[in-house]
This record gives sequence, C-alpha cells and structure tokens, in this order.
Amino acid sequence: MKNLVRYSFFCLCLAGFCAVSAAQSAIEEVLKKEKAMWGMTPQSLTELFPGKNLFQWADVSKTEFRYSADSGPGKLTFAGLPVDEAIFIFKNDKLSKICLSPLSRKDTATAHDELLKKLNDALEGLTGKKADGEPLSITGGKKSYSRNWHCKDYFIELKWSSGKTLQAESFSLNISPPLKSADGRNSKKSLAEKVKGNNEGDRYLEVPIPGQEQGGDDFVAAVATQLLNYYGLKADPKLQEKLSAAPGNNGFADIEKVIRSCAAATGFKYSKLYLNNDMSNMQNFDRMVKLYNTEARKSKVQILSLQKYMKVSEMRTAYSLSGIVSAMDPGVYKKIRLKDNINFKKFQKEVIENIDSGIPVIWAAKLGIIKEENIPQQYAIILRLISGYNEKEDKVVYTDYWDEAHPQKKMSWEDAWAVTFFTGLLTPKMER
Repeated sequence: MKNLVRYSFFCLCLAGFCAVSAAQSAIEEVLKKEKAMWGMTPQSLTELFPGKNLFQWADVSKTEFRYSADSGPGKLTFAGLPVDEAIFIFKNDKLSKICLSPLSRKDTATAHDELLKKLNDALEGLTGKKADGEPLSITGGKKSYSRNWHCKDYFIELKWSSGKTLQAESFSLNISPPLKSADGRNSKKSLAEKVKGNNEGDRYLEVPIPGQEQGGDDFVAAVATQLLNYYGLKADPKLQEKLSAAPGNNGFADIEKVIRSCAAATGFKYSKLYLNNDMSNMQNFDRMVKLYNTEARKSKVQILSLQKYMKVSEMRTAYSLSGIVSAMDPGVYKKIRLKDNINFKKFQKEVIENIDSGIPVIWAAKLGIIKEENIPQQYAIILRLISGYNEKEDKVVYTDYWDEAHPQKKMSWEDAWAVTFFTGLLTPKMER
C-alpha cells in the first residue's frame, strides 16, 4: 500500500484516556457506514455530525478534509481515545482514507508501553480480532513498527517509530478500504506499489527484519520469515519449527535443496535464477584456480599454490577453502568473475526487474573475498536478501538477516557479482 506523500499529525494524550464527554463525536460513526463509507462525500461526512463545525479543507485542491481539536469546541474521538488532529482524504469526491497521526512524543518507555497497550486493546475491541503480526523495518537508523487489522469493510494499520534515544517518536493510525490480499494473496499491482525511492537514487523494498525470536545462526528461517512478513503472511510456531529444521544451517552443500525446503514449508513458489559453484564442485574449482593463476601472473600477483592448503586423510584429500580464500587477491578474483559478462549482465537485469516488480531476491554470498565492514573476513556462505539498487551509485542494496544494524547496506554491482554463489526467488500465490 502506497505511503501518503503528505502526513498530518494528531496527539493521543494519556491524560485524556478517561471518560468521553457528551460534546465529543466518535469517528466510529463513519465506520458504521460499513462498505458505503468509501462512497461518502465531504458533505455526507459533515452531515454525520450535525450542528458541529468539525472540518475544514487542508489544501486548495480540496482533497484533504482536516479536523483539529484546536479549531473549535467540537471534539473527535476514536475507540474512546481523544483525537487532536485527523485528515479525511478524498479521491474523485469520495472518501479514500482516514489518517490519524500523533505528534512527536518524548514520553518515557513506560508511558509509551501504556499508550501502545491502550491503542492495541481498543482496536482489538473494535475489530473483534488480534493484529496480524508486528513487522519491523529500519530506514536511516529509525525503527518503524506496524500492526494490521484486516476487516470486512476496512483495513486498519497502527504504526509507530522510534529513534536511537526515544522509546517512541510517533504513532499513526490509518484506515483504508479492505485489502484484496487480506487472505494472504498478493497481486502484481500490489507488489509493484511496494517499490520506494529516495533523493539518493535508491529504488528499494522495505523488508522487515526477523523478530527477536530468530536465532542469529538460524539464517534459513530468518530469511524465510523476512519474506513472510514482507508479503503480509504469518510465521506461526509450527512454521517456524519447519523452517528451523530446514537443511543449510550447517552449510550450503545443496543450496537448491535448502530453498525448496523453505518453499515447501511456506507454500511459496521457488524460482532459481543463478548458481555459481566454483568453490563447491571440484572440477569447477580446479578451473577457477587455473583462471585465477593466469590472471594473477598478468597482474603480477602471487599465484595460488594448492599444495599449501591441502588436507590429506586416510580416506580423502581436501582443501582448506578458508585458507585459499584468505590468500586470494580480491581484485584478481573479481576480474575472472567479470569475464563471465553474459551472466553478470543477466544478474543485473534479473535483480532490477524483480525489485521493480516488488520482489526481493534471495542472495547467497561468499564472505571473506570482498572486504566488508563489520563482517568477519573468513570464508563462509551467508544468506541475504537483495532489496534494492541504486543507478546513480551503480550499487546493489541488500539486507543481512542477523540483527537491526544491517537493514540496508550497499555494494557495487561488480563486488556483488564477485561474491554471488546463488540467486533465486520465493514468491507467494498471486491474485489473478
């Protein structure tokens, strides 16, 4: 659902949670119109509250009808809570959305928790159901949370955010027409509407990080949970168990088996985009080393001597990949990877097309080859999600699974391609 370009703000004060006076009018009067509320005009909205001058136009185009508690004696409430300011948005002279957005707050953590509980309890009482999950996204160091209520005639979204120093900076409550995807389905149109942009040139998707219950090493379940939250689906305890039991937490010997296991558990459709197994297939590994040494000689860089990293046991001979990778020159390895120009261009095209369609790309990357900040420089394969790209900077935008400090990171296309082991998709059922 598209974010509004313009948000107004209202304040829900803890001091006002007491009795509602006779002079107050409830926004629920609008909701009582049920499906017909989305055909209301500004005049019919005004007529719901006879004798009270509650609204005025907020813009010259007359698309936003504004209520302010400071503008007159009449007062609006929602679910028994006093409203300071609200915006009723009209499209083609018909109500299309109600936005109730609190002013920035500087309350204590206790006051924040009390307010959140009162809002949540009031909304559960109003809708007769519990909220659908609590996705979290992080942009610019600010955490944004949301709880959603899918109802027959409308959709309610409670959102709040917090910075680094405050428990909560703001709450917002939006009421809009019922979502077509309330049964867990998505449409091509609804996914494309998830694509966002900013002044820096990023085109990105707000992919929620996993909940705190996800263990740091349970990356298969964590990435699958990110996708479930992003697509508006629930990861119940039984599903979490299935995801945690998926193969792969001890390595990616068969990456496709790992992703297919996630697809079976979630009901998602699996699509493979690319697999590079130059470090997991002996024949390909030998070829890669030969190409690397050829390029190393041209660049006057020390070649790889596999004897140094060979491990011989009674039953087999193996190599220390960690040792080999640490000895490799990143620039040389990147050069041999970029020689595969056809697949590199295909990688770029597939990422851009899927992001523009609102679909995150599953990305298994090789750590330890290209230096990354705050990442152990030791060979390993990690599961990530590519969540965007930047044409100005010629970079990929991606998210790591393990904590809140890695929500949106960037890497050049060339570096991303150099460390790519696998790319693929897990997509939900689509509405026709």
